[in-house]
Amino acid sequence: MSFVSFSAGHVIDNSTLVSNIFIDEHLPTCNGDCVRVYLYGLYLCGQGSRYDNTAEHFANVLRLSVDDVLSSFAYWQDMGLVQILSVKPIQIKYLPVRQGSARVKKYTKDKYADFNAQIQSMIEGRMITPTEFSEYYAFLESFHVEPAALLMIAKYCIDLKGPSVGYNYILTVAKNWAYAGIKTVTQVEEKFAVQEYDSTAIAKILKNIGSKRKPEPADYQFIADWRLKGFDDETLFAIATFCQKTAHRKIEDMDTVIEKFYKNGLTTPTAIDNAINDKVSKDKSISKLLKNLGLTRDVANIDRDFYATWTNTWGFSKDIINYAATLAVDKSSPMAYMNKILANYFDKKITTLDAAKNTNYAPPTVNITRHSYSDKELKSLFSNIEEVKF
Repeated sequence: MSFVSFSAGHVIDNSTLVSNIFIDEHLPTCNGDCVRVYLYGLYLCGQGSRYDNTAEHFANVLRLSVDDVLSSFAYWQDMGLVQILSVKPIQIKYLPVRQGSARVKKYTKDKYADFNAQIQSMIEGRMITPTEFSEYYAFLESFHVEPAALLMIAKYCIDLKGPSVGYNYILTVAKNWAYAGIKTVTQVEEKFAVQEYDSTAIAKILKNIGSKRKPEPADYQFIADWRLKGFDDETLFAIATFCQKTAHRKIEDMDTVIEKFYKNGLTTPTAIDNAINDKVSKDKSISKLLKNLGLTRDVANIDRDFYATWTNTWGFSKDIINYAATLAVDKSSPMAYMNKILANYFDKKITTLDAAKNTNYAPPTVNITRHSYSDKELKSLFSNIEEVKF
């Protein structure tokens, strides 16, 4: 028998129909993973006896454990939307969604009494609503996280965002950690120990790029990714300083810069310094070239592209490039004119300054064929100008 299936009260067609009652009564207050479980199961019900209609495949697609999936279906069974026919093997029957079926899931009153009191003491200035408590309970039971661990995560979020932080933010952080396997007090403490070290590094990175904000959860993922790519902390600090000087003052901007360094195999301070010094040296040469051409603007990327082609691809020396510049002075687009000269040298396999000086370059002329009109033709044309189509 398939893992999930419709009861006789359902009509199956080629689309997945979601009841308006479900959207109105259940969606606003339900845990997000429970919604995903319900909707994906609803979709599979309409697919017939698929070979992959198994609890294991179901959990893998949603990136949940089988236990988490079963907990979510237990929630929907309490809501009266499904029936758990069997646990081994797991078999779920979807039931019709009826008006007024939604209700806050009932939990043993004493089960979360300590949790309720402690998290309420952390939230200043307002009372936690029953819906919020229900979201916390659903998370705890769906993800199998220890209540004390969630309290520690909540305290962390409050310290980071202030006592007015929303429960959605707390649960988002808690879910991300749960997906990483952090569900117990011990695991949370280990996470904090790592983050304490990381916080110092991130704080210095933020300072070096010119940001005054505090480290946030997303920052820890950035620094973890960078370290996996082979960047040590000293290198990251140096890159952050470079980013600040080049107006890349957000950690997302720094990530873009690091990705460019990584793709070019630059992961150590020495390699990065050499690359930066090489770029600075080339920019100085290009800036001097622009000045010789009578241009007062800053070096642009198109200038760097030209220069890279002339030196790296075509292999011309600075002497030949500077000589070409003397021929391009006062031209309307001197850099483009220089490029044509040097392209001509490259085609003729010119590699020395003397050979370049002995080569006459003239831009190609464009021959335009013009028609000669007689006086009679011109007079006829202008007398009937309104009839002429251009």
